Amino acid sequence: MTNRCFGKIVPRDTLMSSVNTMENDQLESEDSVEIKDDEIDRVIDINENDAPEDCVADEMVDEDETDDVEMFEPVVDSSKLTFDKHEDVVYCIDLDPTSAKLAVTGGKDDRAFLWDTQTGNVLLECKGHKDSVTNVGFSHDGMYIATADLGGGIKVWKVSTLQEVWSFDSDDIEWIKWHRQAHVLFAGTVTGQMWMWKIPSGECKTYVGPNCASTCACLAPDGKRICIGYENGNIRVVGLKEQNTLQEMNFHAASVTCLDFNPDNSLLISGSSDLKFYLSNSNNGKVLNMFDVSTNKDEEDCDNSIESVAFSKTQPWAAIGTLNGSIYLWDIPTGKIRITWNFHESVVKLKWMENGLHVFSVGLDGVVRLWDARDGRLMHQWHGHGASIMDFDVSKNESLIASVAEDRTAKIFSLDSPTLILSDD
Repeated sequence: MTNRCFGKIVPRDTLMSSVNTMENDQLESEDSVEIKDDEIDRVIDINENDAPEDCVADEMVDEDETDDVEMFEPVVDSSKLTFDKHEDVVYCIDLDPTSAKLAVTGGKDDRAFLWDTQTGNVLLECKGHKDSVTNVGFSHDGMYIATADLGGGIKVWKVSTLQEVWSFDSDDIEWIKWHRQAHVLFAGTVTGQMWMWKIPSGECKTYVGPNCASTCACLAPDGKRICIGYENGNIRVVGLKEQNTLQEMNFHAASVTCLDFNPDNSLLISGSSDLKFYLSNSNNGKVLNMFDVSTNKDEEDCDNSIESVAFSKTQPWAAIGTLNGSIYLWDIPTGKIRITWNFHESVVKLKWMENGLHVFSVGLDGVVRLWDARDGRLMHQWHGHGASIMDFDVSKNESLIASVAEDRTAKIFSLDSPTLILSDD
């Protein structure tokens, strides 16, 4: 989840062998690459005429709403379940990684809930938070859930007993992450510290950053390293066993907003609030390529930033989403933008399907979309929210989508739709 002033977003197996060739050719070059018209294969503008007829939302401001939340009326609600126990904006959601039968959500009402995705019944209200709950997550095996609030309160609950098993008070929390294979919880703070705890014992270690906020983080797929981004543009790759900095990179000139490792742990993509994204070698810190999307006329906005970056799991592609409403599909071997999708609303988060050919996006228009990255086709849309989506997740078996929004609800959508087209080609 990228850092936000909640309620309104603010700026902040296998790759092709040609990647290795590119690395040898470009390791020594850190020159900027601007997006030029002849480098983009296809640009797709998304508007009412391009979208499926049953998926066009007519925005209508609800004058009765407070707290500056812009409400609108979706033309259809295709969700299979709506969870409405929150009393204010819902910021975050995570699905149980084992079965997706459970979800955990957190919101501006200082509350977090563990609930059943089939019935909507609350199994646990995670009480004790004194500020907005902005980060939640299941452990890798679904045994525990963690909830964290803006005031620095972190709590861990055991799912089988619905009991709190550990808690901690720290500086204001920017992000939390569970380890991919162990009951180890990480958190980053506004003071730049990274905490690492064993759960439930609470045995901890700390890592001191560059005396500024730790804005985002990403765990390497092999679970041996964590990459941390900072407000001053610094990026550090930390060895979890060594507990020291393996690589330090200072090529960003503005706050790092999002990070991702590629599937074989060798590459790192990072985005920043100044609309630059970099591809670097995670083993030696060398820059392999860079794009500055601010050179795109559609991105000329002083409040714009890169909000989400994500590697395809099977193809040499990366997707980049911006606050101004564009998604770029970047071909890594050629260093060119293959496709650009243009929205009228901001992109909040991107997530690839396991096949690496289709990518989900959510945005401030309250719609979940699925794209075919091979030809740029909009495959399907899921409507139902009456305000901006803040976060979403997709079940491990890819049967369910879960999303949360400013309309105070969480929704569960099914991918098994008669209008959803998935190709095996």
